Amino acid sequence: ALRNVSKHAAATAVDVGVFRDEDTFKLEIRNDGVSHAARGPGIGLRLAAFEALQHGGMVEFGPTADAGWRVRLVVPLQRDAAPEVR
Repeated sequence: ALRNVSKHAAATAVDVGVFRDEDTFKLEIRNDGVSHAARGPGIGLRLAAFEALQHGGMVEFGPTADAGWRVRLVVPLQRDAAPEVR
């Protein structure tokens, strides 16, 4: 997502948020500059979404109401089936 900002956006600000609760890990990247160039969807974010699915998660991406762009990753935290033996 950060590479996409530098490659495709005319952003002046990028916000990165990392969040965790008991069950999930969340990463959100927002920028304030969607590129004005006509361009179809690429493969990078689609591959990220596919990879997240492999781990029971999801990726959402798209324009924001304030003419920016947002990428959000949500993946479940894995719980060990058995405690660690020492």
